[in-house]
Amino acid sequence: MATQLVTPDGASDLRSLVEDYERRLILSALSSCGGQKNRAAAALGVLPTTLHEKMKRLSIAAEGAGGIPPGTRSVSLDAPADEFRWRGRLARGAALEVRGISGGVRALRADGDEVEVVAVRRSRAGAGHLALSVLEHERGAVFSVHETRPSSARKCHVDFELRIPEQVSLVVRILAGNVEIVGLRGEVEAHTLSGQVRFLTAATPDCPA
Repeated sequence: MATQLVTPDGASDLRSLVEDYERRLILSALSSCGGQKNRAAAALGVLPTTLHEKMKRLSIAAEGAGGIPPGTRSVSLDAPADEFRWRGRLARGAALEVRGISGGVRALRADGDEVEVVAVRRSRAGAGHLALSVLEHERGAVFSVHETRPSSARKCHVDFELRIPEQVSLVVRILAGNVEIVGLRGEVEAHTLSGQVRFLTAATPDCPA
């Protein structure tokens, strides 16, 4: 059985992961503070001018009042073993995207035509305040972990288990953790800043189906 190991492939991927993390922190702070930039800056521990510069650089200035895109719903993951489950059908050629802060992602081939997403927070009580945002759109769905209280989630992580049918592509972007892709036939794009990406042709004892 062939196993391929893939590591982050260059400065451009590092930059995109860091920018994505900054963007989600800023949007989360803006959402928590009702779009008020001064309060969001204080929550993030930066000057309002610094926040303005970052929003301009990340092209999110126009989203300031809304915080997160319309149609996004957010699910709290504050308890140590909180679990979120989602199941649904995505159109052929659609993409499932997972964005995480810390935690592993395991993706397996689905038996049917439905996508399954299970996200489990693993930490001790009081380690941080997390939420999972879910955005369904005509080209797929995005599941994104973010902090509801910035800089408070360093001692907890969220693990994802996914089941993906062959007609759906997968995009994974996480900051810290390993990614395992098991037997998927569709297109896969996977990035981790601190960890490994493994492509397996079939399940193993360490990675059962």
